[in-house]
Amino acid sequence: MARHAYDNMKAIGYARQWCGQQSNACGVYLQGGNKSDCAHFLAHCLDAGGITIRDPSSAAPLCPKGLAVRNVDLVDELNRLSAAFDNVKKIDLSDTIIGDIGFLKLERPRHAFMVCEVWSPVEHPLSTPKVYAHSTSRCCEEMDTVWRQWFTDAFRLEDG
Repeated sequence: MARHAYDNMKAIGYARQWCGQQSNACGVYLQGGNKSDCAHFLAHCLDAGGITIRDPSSAAPLCPKGLAVRNVDLVDELNRLSAAFDNVKKIDLSDTIIGDIGFLKLERPRHAFMVCEVWSPVEHPLSTPKVYAHSTSRCCEEMDTVWRQWFTDAFRLEDG
């Protein structure tokens, strides 16, 4: 199988730079109503690393760059990429390392984040990973422990 061009350090660098801000490189921060910036933020992180996931409803894009703004679109595309490329892998959240992407799911993917530290549920059974995220803003901070029950999809994106 082929490898998709990707630079994990650039994706992590974007997350570090923008994690504590209510903005993105495109100048848009989504909040209020049914809008949340977690997927939009992760789409920018992935784009910085070289994986561009577009908003499939691009008739009226919320992101000026046309990037995805819904978690379900990120998960669908990452699943597609994991079937096509060796360096995009679906993993269990308990196996995550720095730079991996994870999602919470309540009926559908609802929150996206990038892991910023190696985390072991075996060594730390009452904790959650430290993450970079928007909406529920985290800048390499631990997520709420109640979220563990909703952990779902996680992906490792290796350099390619």
